[in-house]
Amino acid sequence: MYHGALCTDRCSSNCLNGECYHSESGPSCTAGCIDGYKGSYCQDTCLDNCITCTRYNNRCTGCKAGWYGNQCQTKCNSNCIKECDQSTGRCQSCKTGWYADQCQTKCNSNCVNECDQSTGRCQSCKTGWYDDQCQTKCSSNCVNECDQSTGKCVDCKVGKYGDKCSADCSSGCLSMGTGIYCKRNGHCRYGCIGALYGSHCNKRCPSNCVKCNPRTGDCSECSLTWYGKYCNHQCIECYDGICAMNGTCINGCINGKYGNRCRYNCSNFCKQSANGIGICEQKTGRCNEGCRAGYQGENCTEGRKYLYNFLPC
Repeated sequence: MYHGALCTDRCSSNCLNGECYHSESGPSCTAGCIDGYKGSYCQDTCLDNCITCTRYNNRCTGCKAGWYGNQCQTKCNSNCIKECDQSTGRCQSCKTGWYADQCQTKCNSNCVNECDQSTGRCQSCKTGWYDDQCQTKCSSNCVNECDQSTGKCVDCKVGKYGDKCSADCSSGCLSMGTGIYCKRNGHCRYGCIGALYGSHCNKRCPSNCVKCNPRTGDCSECSLTWYGKYCNHQCIECYDGICAMNGTCINGCINGKYGNRCRYNCSNFCKQSANGIGICEQKTGRCNEGCRAGYQGENCTEGRKYLYNFLPC
């Protein structure tokens, strides 16, 4: 395209589409300038870091990669990958280990590799750390790891229990030689010591129990002179006061008693007696030496019948 009074002057190569016209003030590009130029005749270059700029002032409308601002005068953060937003400087993406709008904030050192560009949330944490940014240490009672979101321990050290292993196992838990063992819920793993019962071994067996069921507290062994489910019955009718768990007397009955538990009284009419108390066979109640005068039967409980012959006067 040409301009001038005789149309012999070629338009500037900086004019868009090569079009220009001649005015009183001189030549002017008709459709604007090609990228990188400004002015009425596109005779001036845009600022150094501009790709495009407005025609009549220094405002950039497009920046070279790595720059932003009205005049593309500010360099994108070095932690940006490639470009950043021309107006705000916000990075399109960040280098590994950095986050925030301009990738100016370092991911927590306990993050493994990357963190979320907007929030700083770690993709995963190093062993022993948790929460969104891996800045909270797992409980010292955890064995190695804990859940990244909640801090819940994967496993606890010996003698500890609970989500964060902060509670002590009951001292009543049975130990296997290297400490007190309980499960994650505090229940004793191997049962209870001594006369204790319950899931936490924190309940005491009835006072006369030697051992009791670890779950129910029912006695499995009583002191020598007691019997029953809770060892709350005394073997008072047994010889020497000793009986089995079911109340059966081990060494027989005291004088005057018979039966497995020596609960029955021998007949007072047994012939043999001690201090006025009848003595009998301890299983059946049979009077061993017979009956006192006037009585009969194995237990001497029947009155004797006499036959009298009456003679006429």
